[in-house]
Amino acid sequence: MPNSKNINNGAFGMAMLIIVTIIIIILVVWAVQKKNQAQKDSEHIVWPPDDYMMNIGSKCPDYWVPVSDDGESVICQNKFNIPVESKMMGTGECYHEGTGYPNSVKFPTIKKWPAETADLTKRCDWIEKCGAKRGDFASWSGIDNKCI
Repeated sequence: MPNSKNINNGAFGMAMLIIVTIIIIILVVWAVQKKNQAQKDSEHIVWPPDDYMMNIGSKCPDYWVPVSDDGESVICQNKFNIPVESKMMGTGECYHEGTGYPNSVKFPTIKKWPAETADLTKRCDWIEKCGAKRGDFASWSGIDNKCI
């Protein structure tokens, strides 16, 4: 006659094995779903974010400083003397002398973001004709990719 303790121990061991196996399967399924969700989320990231562009990024080129904003126009100053290249624009086109600030340019204020193409015209013209000198790595994040 078999020992009842051995049967109970065998049944207990088998139950534990089944429970551990189920837990492992659940964890693997959860990890795969989490990885897939993270991959989907990373595909839809907008950089720079719209709220940054509305409040900061659309005003001035990268590393330029907004020194005046009256709600209709913003004056951006090149305080760090980032080299600009004047391509096909006359003297004074890359910097506007009448702003009251040295090395500055005036752009119309963008009222909403994402901006309409018409709102970006002056900025795109400025990037094309007065953007960074060749060999310098400079940009206007969020604007330069809309000027294509």
